[in-house]
Amino acid sequence: MRNDLIMYIAGISLIAQVSFADTFPPNTFSTVALAKEPEPNQASARAAIADNPESIFTPAKFSLNLVKPAAFDADPRPRTGIVNLTGDHHWYLFMKQGQSDFTFAGKTGIAYPIATNTKLTFVDATAGVAVAEAVLPPDKVIRNYKVNLTPGKLYRIDVKDKAGFAIDWEPQFTMTHVNQELKKPSPFNDSYAAYFYVPKNTSVIGGYWKNIGARIIDPKGTVALTNTTENTYFSYPVPDGMDGKIWKLEQCANNCYLMTVPPEIARHPRELLLPKEVVKADKLN
Repeated sequence: MRNDLIMYIAGISLIAQVSFADTFPPNTFSTVALAKEPEPNQASARAAIADNPESIFTPAKFSLNLVKPAAFDADPRPRTGIVNLTGDHHWYLFMKQGQSDFTFAGKTGIAYPIATNTKLTFVDATAGVAVAEAVLPPDKVIRNYKVNLTPGKLYRIDVKDKAGFAIDWEPQFTMTHVNQELKKPSPFNDSYAAYFYVPKNTSVIGGYWKNIGARIIDPKGTVALTNTTENTYFSYPVPDGMDGKIWKLEQCANNCYLMTVPPEIARHPRELLLPKEVVKADKLN
């Protein structure tokens, strides 16, 4: 049974098509192939872990002036599945030309029995002004939402959540998480896989990870580095010819933070937003 609802939230129109089901619609799940086990290589032998980053790498800073690179649109690697999240955090969404509605499916109340709505506020990233909201009630019911936005604009999605929620969106949307808030828990409450970019001339991939078993996958699909110690900083030397390419994080249910490369991560390379200065320097458009 489906009902069409028109909701007006804080003076902003939001259309939600309500589906009374306990699971996401068919074909929204993706099969993700696990990476090949690593072969011995010199880069792995030179990898390092430490209790502080300064001893093994120099953190880099990047702007949040994010743009969509065209270089990865035809990447053949699989897209990761539905995203399960918990807690307050941010996403960035770029509406391409011709896109005036952002549609997604979501349900909340999946992690904790807390009778509190999950709220997604869409903020014009340039003007800093909230333009729309989506409110998800904590009843574990899937709803399909449509948010009216402006083509060609970058939006920050501010998520307020206490109960835990699941979200899925179509692959034509360019939506990216920035995992740079080291002192805050990661919003991902399942083991997730996400793609990231290693700029040209990057010598090491450095960062922080919490859970044992988290791993970095190189552009060839091989496990480059696996975490064996909780709560450590890591440094992995980038092999020749592997810079200027898309890499991947796997099994990062808890904190995994990138500190020498852009901290943007996405479900697929074509959905990845990157700092404008990186896209320009590496000629990704």
